Amino acid sequence: MGGRPSLNARSLEALGPARLAELLLRRTEGSVADRQALRLVMGETTQCQTSCLLFA
Repeated sequence: MGGRPSLNARSLEALGPARLAELLLRRTEGSVADRQALRLVMGETTQCQTSCLLFA
């Protein structure tokens, strides 16, 4: 009988983007503060990707 799966970057990457998105949306459901935090992170990521493309 196996133990609980490890929670680390590799195991989260193995879930894939669609499953991670589903989990994030479920986790932030009903929480304005958590949704705002998620939007903030998304904005930072988008801004970084845009500026990285501009300065590449």
